[in-house]
Parts: sequence; structure tokens; C-alpha cells
Amino acid sequence: MAVFLVVLVAQYAALSYALQRDHALMRDIVEENESSRRTIDALSDEIAALSYRIIGVSGGIYAAQSIAYKLPERGKRIIAGWTQVHQRLSDFSDEETKQQAAEAVARLPAFLEETRQLFEKTGPVPTPDELLLLERNHDEWLDYRTALIRFTEVVRERVAENSAKNFVELQEIQSKLSVWSATAFASGLVALGVTWYLLVFLIARPVTGLVASMRRIATGDTSTDVPNLGRANEVGDMARAVQVFKEKSIENQRLQAEESRRSGELAAARDEAQAANRAKSEFLANMSHELRTPLNAILGFSEMMKREILGPVSPPKYRDYVDDIHHMGSHLLSLVNDILEMSKVEAGESQLQESEFSVRETVEESIRTVTAAYRDRSSSVVLDRQSTLPRLFADRRMFTQMVLNLMSNAVKYTPESGRIRVNGVLAENGTFRLSVSDTGIGMSDQEINEAFEPFRRVDHALTSNFEGIGLGLPLTKAMIEMHGGKLEVASVSNRGTTATLVFPAERVRRPAEQRRERA
Repeated sequence: MAVFLVVLVAQYAALSYALQRDHALMRDIVEENESSRRTIDALSDEIAALSYRIIGVSGGIYAAQSIAYKLPERGKRIIAGWTQVHQRLSDFSDEETKQQAAEAVARLPAFLEETRQLFEKTGPVPTPDELLLLERNHDEWLDYRTALIRFTEVVRERVAENSAKNFVELQEIQSKLSVWSATAFASGLVALGVTWYLLVFLIARPVTGLVASMRRIATGDTSTDVPNLGRANEVGDMARAVQVFKEKSIENQRLQAEESRRSGELAAARDEAQAANRAKSEFLANMSHELRTPLNAILGFSEMMKREILGPVSPPKYRDYVDDIHHMGSHLLSLVNDILEMSKVEAGESQLQESEFSVRETVEESIRTVTAAYRDRSSSVVLDRQSTLPRLFADRRMFTQMVLNLMSNAVKYTPESGRIRVNGVLAENGTFRLSVSDTGIGMSDQEINEAFEPFRRVDHALTSNFEGIGLGLPLTKAMIEMHGGKLEVASVSNRGTTATLVFPAERVRRPAEQRRERA
């Protein structure tokens, strides 16, 4: 195998060199011929163009005055063409021809200036004297033209000779390349025969057996035997690797069976949980709908009795009962509404009814509502005078409910004579943060986590007299997340709690005035 590789590398190197040299010469010849031809042809064309005009004036074809102004430009082109040919192809001309052409180019500007002045003086129909001058001028031009034409012809001829020489070298290389190719082919045949023998009898047959064993193992037949395990060469290494593959396959089959069993158990448990969750949501939604109708009737009738629309309520003690009925019915309707709202949120059926509104007006209305609802409590709810309250683009009903939930929780968990403070801040990143802080009992980290779970309440003596089913914080968290925001709760036991609604910057419309709006 090593001999075969050495032969192949040597052949590749030789052929690569030959091909590279062949291609390089071909490219150089073609490029040199094309470039030289264009350069020489450009100079010859400019000389011919000027010669046609000078001869044409002398022969009466062109009017001298129409040619005069073009002579300097023609001269510049000839000089530029000569310079290019001289710089690139001067080695292809003999010294005498090159010197004559250089002298002609050096005297050409002065000659063309004299010619221009002569043409400008010559009328449309030259006089005999003017014709004589034109003929002399033409004879002088022939001297310049002859020197330049001879130079271009010599250069063109020698460039062609050089190209022919290169083609001869190319043909020699191609002949050598043919010999090398034949040698490489013969060597390749010999190397191929040796390699075929090595591959078939020493590698292919053992490897074929290993591949067959691996294929059976891969299809699940782990009982098959692995051959050639005892060899002390590469084939033996491959056999031992296949044996490891077999052992891993057996282990994988065991793990897959175990994983399949566990996946089935998890899928069944997931389906049961999803079914239970759907049943719970459907039950809560149906129960809430069923309860709202009789509750609305109870509230309506109790309201009529409180106002004594159909006549006085007698005896007077019944008025207290009616007040209790109306109060408890209102509380029960509030709980039913919370349950129905939570069910909609969990089912993904709740949608935002967005509009632009004033945060200040909504917060102040919420403070008045909470104060009236808990008028028997001495705890006060105040709006911080340093608050920055903008206008928001959000669902005003949900915003009001979120604020009322946070304020109600603060009142419930704050002892008598406590203080609940509401504060609004516009952060540097444009977000709006509305915080409700209290000086109440506070919560531990575990109690905070429990408070975010639906139907869970933090047990405390302060809250034993207040109704509630533990939906305030979970519902508030779900509503703020529907607005793209978040609810943050920071609390310290026996020191108080701060709950903050964070609204994204895209919902903030414009900040309200901070102090001038408050009298």
C-alpha cells in the first residue's frame, strides 16, 4: 500500500507540473499575442488615420482647414501609442529601426504644428503655390511615416517569431506529457493489481464479514457473533469496535424499552392532567354562568327592597337582613366573576379591549372604591404626591381590576392604623411601574409562591374576617402578562409588602403633569 501511494504521489506531481507548465505557456502565448497585436494595431491605425488625412489634403479629397484643428490630437495619440509600444515591446525591434522611429516621434509635434498652420492658410481650392507647399509637406510626412511603419512591422514580425518559439516549446512539453501519461498509466495498472490483491484477500473479505455482522446488529439481531476478534491488525481493531457496538446496542435496546414504558406512563398522566384541567375549567365556567343569573335576581330584588320601591319593609329588622342579603350577594357575584375571568384566562379565551386612558383618574377612582368598601378599617390608602402617572394604551377594565386587587390585599393584610401607599414611576427605559406598598404582616418567599397559586390564601388572623378565595394575585399576574408586562412582589415578614405592576414602554402614551395636576 505504501509503494502504491508513493507511485501515485510521484505520478501526480509529474503530471501536475507538466499540466501547469503547459497551461502557463498556452496562457502566456495567447495573452502576449493578443496584447501585442492590440498595442501594435492601435499605433498602426493612428498612423494610417493621420496619413490618410495628409495625403487626402494633398490629393484634394479633404479641405485643409477642416483637418487642421484635428492634427494636434492625432499627434498626441500617435505619441501615446508609440510610448506604449516602446515600453512593452522595444525588445522585439533592432536598435537602428528603434532609433529612427524615436527620432521621428521626437520631431513629430513640430511637424504637425507646421502642418496645422499650413492647412489653416490653405483655401478650399488650393492655389498652385499652396499645392506646392502641400506636396513638400506630404513628402516630409512620408519620412516620418516610413520610420514609424517600419518600426511597427519589425515589432509585429518579431512578436510572431517569439510566439512561434513558444508554441514549439509547448509541443515539446505536450510530447513529454504524453510519455509521462503512458508511464503513469502502466504504473497505475501495476499498482492497481497489487492493491486489488491486498484489498480483496487481506482486507475486503474480513471487512465484508464485519459489515454483515454490524448490519445484523443494527437491525436488532444482537445474538450474532462478531468474527476476527483475535486478529492483531487493523481488521482485529475493527472487529473489537463492532463488538463494542454490539454491547452498546444491547444496552440501548434495554434503555429504549424502559424509555418507551416511561413515555407511555407520562403520556397517560399528561392526558389525564389535561382532561382534569379541562373538566375543571369547564365546571368553573358553567358554574359561574349558572350562578350569575340567580345572583343578579337576588341583587335586583334586594336592591328594590332596600329602596322600598313596592312599599315599606316591616318589621324594621328585615331592613338589616335585606342589607346583609345585598352585601353577601354582591360579594358572591364578585367571586363568581373572578372565577369566570380566571377560567377564561386559563382557556385562552380572554381578550384585551384596549383604549387610551388616564392612569391618574383610574387610580383615584380605585382608591375611592377601596376606601368605601373598607370604611370600617382605619388603614388609609393614599396616592404618593411624587408619582408620575402617564396615559396608558391598555384594557381599562383589567387595569382597574388589577389595581383593586392589589389595594384590597394591602388593606386585608395591614393592621389597624396602617398605611397603604400607591406610587407611579416612569423608568429610564420607558416602562411604567405602578406600586402598591403596605406596612402589613408581609410574607416569606414560600408564602409569596403560595399566593401566586389559584385558590391559595396566606393564613393569618388579620384575614380571617375577610372573604376571598385566593384569586387576587394569580388573576392580576395573568392580566398583566396579557399586556406584555409582569407583576413583581417584594415582601419582608412583619414589615410589609410591595406589589408592582410593570407595563412595557410601548403601552405608555405620554406622562401626565406631576404636581400642577394635583391641587
